[in-house]
Amino acid sequence: MSGTDCQSEESNPSTPLSRYLIVALQLAVVGSTCLALGESLAAAFSSAKHFDNGRWPLRLIAAACGKAAVTHMLLWTPLLIVAALAIFKIRRARIRSTPIPALFAVFVVLIAVVVVPADLNLATKLGQSVILAISGAFALLGLLLAFPLRALVRRCDERRLFRALRGCTLLAILLSAGSGVAFVNSPFFNPGGYRVPTTNVTAPHRDRPHILWIVMDTVRADRMSCHGYDKLTTPFLNTWAERSIVFNNAIGNGIWTVPSHASMFTGLSVRGHGLGRDRTRLDEKFKTVADVLSGDGYVTASFSGNPWISSNSRLSTGFETARVVYYLRHLNRFSLEFTMESWGITPPVPWLDRDFGGAMTNYLVSQWLDTHAKGNAPLFLFVNYMEAHLPYAVPQSYQRTFMTDKQVKRSYQLRLNAFGPIVGAMDKRFNLEGGSFLNRFDREVLKRQYESAIRYADERVRELIGMFQQRGMLENTLVIIVSDHGEHLDTHGLWSHRFLAYNDLTHVTLMIRDPGRIDGLRIETPVQPSDLFSTVLQFAGSTFDRPSPYVSRDLFAVAERGGEERIVISECRSFPDKIKKTTEPVNSHLITPQVTAQDGRFKYMVSGDGMVELFDLTTDPHETRNVYADYPAQVDRLTAYIREWMDNVTAFSPSDSDTIEDADPDFIEALRGLGYLGD
Repeated sequence: MSGTDCQSEESNPSTPLSRYLIVALQLAVVGSTCLALGESLAAAFSSAKHFDNGRWPLRLIAAACGKAAVTHMLLWTPLLIVAALAIFKIRRARIRSTPIPALFAVFVVLIAVVVVPADLNLATKLGQSVILAISGAFALLGLLLAFPLRALVRRCDERRLFRALRGCTLLAILLSAGSGVAFVNSPFFNPGGYRVPTTNVTAPHRDRPHILWIVMDTVRADRMSCHGYDKLTTPFLNTWAERSIVFNNAIGNGIWTVPSHASMFTGLSVRGHGLGRDRTRLDEKFKTVADVLSGDGYVTASFSGNPWISSNSRLSTGFETARVVYYLRHLNRFSLEFTMESWGITPPVPWLDRDFGGAMTNYLVSQWLDTHAKGNAPLFLFVNYMEAHLPYAVPQSYQRTFMTDKQVKRSYQLRLNAFGPIVGAMDKRFNLEGGSFLNRFDREVLKRQYESAIRYADERVRELIGMFQQRGMLENTLVIIVSDHGEHLDTHGLWSHRFLAYNDLTHVTLMIRDPGRIDGLRIETPVQPSDLFSTVLQFAGSTFDRPSPYVSRDLFAVAERGGEERIVISECRSFPDKIKKTTEPVNSHLITPQVTAQDGRFKYMVSGDGMVELFDLTTDPHETRNVYADYPAQVDRLTAYIREWMDNVTAFSPSDSDTIEDADPDFIEALRGLGYLGD
């Protein structure tokens, strides 16, 4: 390079403040775009195996890039401007000063302190000491690189360097603008306020009806205003219930996701299909409702926020499209969001205020309906909303319906900052070690979050049903709304849904609506989610092997008879050996298997450790008083029923082994994050 092409700093007059500010802006734009592109592509590659048939959701990836770019710019632009002002003031006495090396060093150090630790936490299992060491090394590297960059700037023509920087800035602006448009039109921009766009797709009339099956995961019936709760948690379902058959005494077959969904999908009891803590993969011998409907010409699809409804458990068998929305949510996470959550900061902008996938689920369902509603085949759509599951992630606009500003602020500190990941704190520490670490205010915050999550799920259900109505499909659709299990909320000294088959976990919502049949009816007969197997297949006119009469029956037939006497069974199966090793008496009872029988008034619980309990639900709906000694005739009656039931329902004995360690690593990590697996 000749002397005429290069100029030294000595020939350069003093650099004005405006040049410092312009360089700060350019570095913020270029650096933010590069960070966003790198983080969104890394998230996409890590999630690629969960994309539908290998097709990358390019709009969502672009939206994630736009979200990261906008957020990075909002953070780094003011910080670099402040840095530029500080550097200019320090160097003002030296007229020969070039802003690029110093601002570059500042930017790299800031990235090392904020972004690198967060990205390593999200992407690796490295210990904090290793992460801090890498972060420090990266910061040192940034400082060292400033010196050769300064030497290069001193040797080269600054005009060319600034032209190159302007070119990079223009390219970064174009990339950010394009991804920003995708971001603004995506569910990432404002999850709480996002609504699927209207459609001009109109489905043709079909002789065979559609089926829409909605699971509100982890929702206990007594926290729903449609079941009498005194807070308005389900305004839409309050209205919807007036046009549906509502079963006031729906009792779950199990106390958590896998056994409950398996019973719904197969019509079998937990004893019959064998799934529980010690076995989590449905045997191939069992046909699901999706298997039968798919074979009968239905187009079947599952969109689940819960990773258990997947091929790893075989609960997605029979669904031609099976999207686990839980994994696609990872496209929406990046360093600054994780950092803010780790520090317990209340999100200052709506796109950092996450939900648990409800907005993404409806976005994906809308696209699927636009594709398949125009066809000639009837549709069977299953949707699982995870909003009410810990950590009760729900946007502020819904939290403020039930919470004060102080409670809302604390809710974000509780997610990750106050006691570590709140899922582990409540599921393990609270239940096994005691809840003394959680004061009364924090307990109240979590309960209000749970109510807010139900309110948010209610809105997503409203939107989903509205999609069918927009396309002219609703009046030819069987709509099922059910929860798989409930949640301990400091009731019986427990939290989450790992232990003991009290009605906190087993009393669920269940309502069905067929526009051509019974409308606006409440049934007191005890029923179970496993009854949906027979109900759906009978409704669709499918031929199937009927399960045991002790397990599944047609709910429309029950409603048409106006109700009937019935005893239903719930089961809580044993836990893995790692948990069984505890010697503490209370914990030993928590992990014991249980069978319960209830008839609407009385509930009888038999535990594997020999404890027996009887509750009169009419006078003691919260199961606080054991009246075993007061009603010997009821004890004898329900004991005889359990024995008869066990004689008639054969316990499943698998021929193969089922170890969770053989499952997909992403699945294992998801279960650990949701509290289903311990350390």
